[in-house]
Amino acid sequence: MNEKGKLVVFIGGSEDHIAFLRASKSKGLNTVVFDLDNKCASKKEADLFFQISTHDFEEILLKLKELSKEYCISGVMTYSSSPKAILNTSKISAHFETQSYSFESASMTIDKSLMKKAFLENDVPTAEARITRNAEEAIDFFENCGQQTMIMKPSSGVSGSKGISQIKTAQEIINNYDHVASFSTDSKVIIESFIDGDEYSIDGIISKNNPIILSVCRKYSLGKSENFIMSGFTSVKQSSSSKDEVFFERIENATAKALEALKISDSLFSLDIIASRNEVNVVECGILLDCKIDRLLSFMGINIYEMMISVISGQSISSPKVDNSSPISLNFLFANKSGYFQINQDAVDQFKGQVFWEQTPGSLVSKPKSISDILGWTISVEESKPQKELYFLNESV
Repeated sequence: MNEKGKLVVFIGGSEDHIAFLRASKSKGLNTVVFDLDNKCASKKEADLFFQISTHDFEEILLKLKELSKEYCISGVMTYSSSPKAILNTSKISAHFETQSYSFESASMTIDKSLMKKAFLENDVPTAEARITRNAEEAIDFFENCGQQTMIMKPSSGVSGSKGISQIKTAQEIINNYDHVASFSTDSKVIIESFIDGDEYSIDGIISKNNPIILSVCRKYSLGKSENFIMSGFTSVKQSSSSKDEVFFERIENATAKALEALKISDSLFSLDIIASRNEVNVVECGILLDCKIDRLLSFMGINIYEMMISVISGQSISSPKVDNSSPISLNFLFANKSGYFQINQDAVDQFKGQVFWEQTPGSLVSKPKSISDILGWTISVEESKPQKELYFLNESV
């Protein structure tokens, strides 16, 4: 009897999955993609493709049961931020007994109220908070907390900065509550203490119960006026100073506590933290890397794609050697007004780094409402900044 071929399952076929598909093939593994979009970017990369929604657990499972007669299901993953895709990945992995995060862990990363509860119950350093069902409950917490500035954000089902509001008065809570709640799948709102400090993204991978931090990046945003939409990252260079040693030790401890509280294993991970002078506080934790961090890691020489395929297929991984001598910057490009997008090719050719475009020339663009509205993004060593604008906006095509 012939030995079954090994098959890696991808729940989602966006362009972000392509590098993981190629990593699977480099390891001699077969691949199958499930996506409702018959023209998705990953279709041509996969050995098998089925036009089934990432939300349709029953249909995906039925098809995989058929395929399991011919293949050994060796791993299941998604690089989609869709809550349904994330949850279905855990359920399918559990059915075929492959390595992945659990349904419970996935649920806690999607529902911020569950996440906050797990943090508080497990002594993860985090801001004081309350889950509220209406503006009155939020005002009650605000008035009894003794903080002049607080943050309101959706309780569940949203990623990125959508719906986040910074408030300083009870009237601002009234004015913003319904807007924030509209982004939450359960219509609840988290109100939490504002912690002044620098924001960082801590990204890595965990195999079994062994987390490997691959990058620590300072995280930037467009500010309150633009709803705190993230604008980029710069990797942090670790020196041998005692101050740096204390800082990174605090990050490692907070990361380990957060992952343990959420019971995350055999997965990618990303933590948002706020670091002040004497403490590190965890804002939230997810089971994907932060936006485009996989590309930053690749630029640093870390093959996160092969590492992830190794983890989900039950192979061991080790911490890679990283050249951290020069900080790496990843910057998102946004329109500052409405207009028709055009690329300044001369500036792109002169830029000492990598430039990626999300928009096509001639597209009508406008000021961003979320991170999904980026025109493109760049990766470079921190010193390499474009001498000219990489794009321009015309009033007409």
